[in-house]
Amino acid sequence: MIEAPLALAFGAGLVATMNPCGFAMLPAYLSYFVGLDGEDTSRPAALRRALIVGAVMSSAFLVVFGITGIAITAGFRAVIDWIPYIALAVGAGIVVLGIAMLRGFELNVRLPKAKRAGKGNNLRSVFGFGISYALASLSCTLPVFLSVVATNLTATNLVSGTATFLVYGLGMAFMLMTVTLGVALGKQSIVGRLRSSARYINRIAGGVLVLAGGYIVWFWGTNLASGAGALNNSGAFRFTETLSQRATEIFGENAAVWGFIFGGVIVAAIAYVLIRSRYDGPLLGDSSRRRVVGLSAALVISLVAGAAFFSNSSGTSTAATMAPGEVMPTGPAAPTASFAMFDGSNATFADYHGTPLVVNFWASWCPSCVAELSAAFRPVQQSLGDQVAFLGLNIQDERDKAVALVDETGVLFDLGEDPDGSLYTEFGGLGMPFTVFIDANGFVIDKHNGPLTEGQLASRIDELFLGPDAAIAAPAPVQDQPPTIVDHSDVELPSRIERASGAWLTDWTLRTIDLEELDVGIPSSDPRDAIPPLDAPEYESVAAANGWLDDREPGVLFTEGDDSRFFPLRILTFHEVVNDTVGDRPVVITFCPLCNTAVVFDARVDGEVLRFGVSGLLRNSDLVMWDSATDSLWQQINGEGIVGAHAGKQLDLLSSSIVRWGDFAESFPDGLVLSQQTGFSRSYGRNPYEGYSSSTRPFLFNGDADPRYPALERVVGVTVADADKAFPFSVIATEKAINDTVGGSPIVVLWGAADTADALDSSDITAGQSVGTGVAFFRTANGQELTFSEAGDDRFVDAETGSTWNLFGRAIDGPLEGSQLEGVVHRNEFWFAWAAFNPEAPVYTG
Repeated sequence: MIEAPLALAFGAGLVATMNPCGFAMLPAYLSYFVGLDGEDTSRPAALRRALIVGAVMSSAFLVVFGITGIAITAGFRAVIDWIPYIALAVGAGIVVLGIAMLRGFELNVRLPKAKRAGKGNNLRSVFGFGISYALASLSCTLPVFLSVVATNLTATNLVSGTATFLVYGLGMAFMLMTVTLGVALGKQSIVGRLRSSARYINRIAGGVLVLAGGYIVWFWGTNLASGAGALNNSGAFRFTETLSQRATEIFGENAAVWGFIFGGVIVAAIAYVLIRSRYDGPLLGDSSRRRVVGLSAALVISLVAGAAFFSNSSGTSTAATMAPGEVMPTGPAAPTASFAMFDGSNATFADYHGTPLVVNFWASWCPSCVAELSAAFRPVQQSLGDQVAFLGLNIQDERDKAVALVDETGVLFDLGEDPDGSLYTEFGGLGMPFTVFIDANGFVIDKHNGPLTEGQLASRIDELFLGPDAAIAAPAPVQDQPPTIVDHSDVELPSRIERASGAWLTDWTLRTIDLEELDVGIPSSDPRDAIPPLDAPEYESVAAANGWLDDREPGVLFTEGDDSRFFPLRILTFHEVVNDTVGDRPVVITFCPLCNTAVVFDARVDGEVLRFGVSGLLRNSDLVMWDSATDSLWQQINGEGIVGAHAGKQLDLLSSSIVRWGDFAESFPDGLVLSQQTGFSRSYGRNPYEGYSSSTRPFLFNGDADPRYPALERVVGVTVADADKAFPFSVIATEKAINDTVGGSPIVVLWGAADTADALDSSDITAGQSVGTGVAFFRTANGQELTFSEAGDDRFVDAETGSTWNLFGRAIDGPLEGSQLEGVVHRNEFWFAWAAFNPEAPVYTG
């Protein structure tokens, strides 16, 4: 545990009155209290009134939270849906009360007299206001209450659970009673000095009530009418959230200290009232005074002891148990417990080792969570790509509502569940939403209670993970032998490359490129495989994959002999490199999302099978791979070794195509499909580069894009022998079948499957815009050169025999039925990438 349960419960209670949903109720409550008309004006009377009103307010809070928590724990979750409507009614009632006070209405609440059994006539109105305050606060505070308190009530013994609940209530009462005491003294002092001001205090309080109630009506009205995301652009909402967040940081993260201070203030106020009050004459004799003083001293000592207990109950340091060679922890280790993902798999935080991780706890019934998801996490995650992993843990929520919210906001989280709030509690959350920052080694380096703006989130990530001083290095690869030292005395590495490659064995003296052309796509002290490649992956049947793949989804088709496989882009986008054997051939299947290039290579170099990974470097925005045998660097788009022992060598390119899943399933019913059971927790089916394909500027591309075509228009880039040629989609989509010659060989480029989804468009790949696909084949069959034309419905006919062919280059009717065209090496890539690597290559213009 990062913090002791009782300390966490006390801190959560301390900030329960300051959450973003009900923050406006704090000034409303204080104004309400100011407007209470009492019979006495002495300081002891004012403090006595404050203590009683604060206690009644606190009891109202506990009643509301207790009943609601019990109801939800017992399964009556429908009460959550009522909260916005109740809060809206509360706001309206406060406005009405404020208007009445502006018009002269006075609140008369008579409190119990000392030494008298009489009851206060209207304390129930104070209790009612406390009920209203609690109801307005529920939506943001209830997840915290359920996680910190309700979980302990149900998961531990009765005594421990009850103690947690009481400590939570104590924190809440300490805050309410302390601020009430402060306001009481302020009011008494003003009225005592300026009697003429008394008649204005009630109206000032009424005005504040109108403003506070109006804000609550606007907040919940907007939330109900347009969704919480509509609150994002409001200055009032951002201002209130900022105040709430700051209060949580000040009080919640130093709960023991503030508990001691507030407790001392309350004890001092009680002692002062009992000893100095003259309500109905002296209240205490000398012996009673001594007992009160002794009791007060005992309470202060208890508070000090409690503060010491709380401050010493943090998690155990990991430094003492480190083994030699381990990375020095930058904070407590992340919990080791597994948690369920939305896709049905289980995951742990250890699955993300090697990549910085941002964990966000959220719920669909927390307006601030909803606003934060769309306003902060969506744009920040989109801008960072795979540099940082994001995990959303849904807490105390219903699955269907959580999924609906994710679809609405468009966030691209890996999605997991924390149904009982145990992970939230273990991390030490005090507010909602709650964000935890975990470095690449699995250590918690920062936490944030409350919502984050886009700028705050981006700055925090940059400071913790991406800046030059960020401590995010993953553990260096284990070496059986001490690494060989390569003399780089004649090579001056660019500083950005030097920082990223300190642990590499790459021979930088051997290279075919200017090292200044390399960019760091994943800033880290060693970014290799921060985007994890798949080694020896699992596959499943077409029938099984039909359960999770949409007909429109694109993927890479690769066939070796009779072995045909489909690699969905929904998976390749998150891994980029797959090392495997298809048929009898060792291959590496690659996909660079930034260039939209899918290329398959033979994995053998000089007779040795290499294992490839993602280096974290880019060149012209294209993926630079590395091999684990020599740490050489390879250009993904063309398979060229560019730096290291294999510089200048060329991987054998193999024919592959991007095709639509529905077509593959129909044409290859016995084929195999790359499984989503990869061993990693990723949001397969989500596009982390939402809107990228419709942008005008490539991501992380520093060159000047060739102006002949839009930078992100797709082209079919064909390679035959040493010759290259591009066929823009805008041209082939019109002609459908293009008969041409490249490298002296007759080829045909076919276009079809018009509703193939764009994997780099919508956040949900299945909802991507239709882009079609282009495929290329040698147009020779049975020794005869053929000339193709479109025949409709993704069918093509050759002029020489009249045979009909499908989009996979297979004759399905006519004299050549059953014949198969040989595939040409080609990719469906963005124009800017093709032009950057093939600036002199010809382009088919129609």
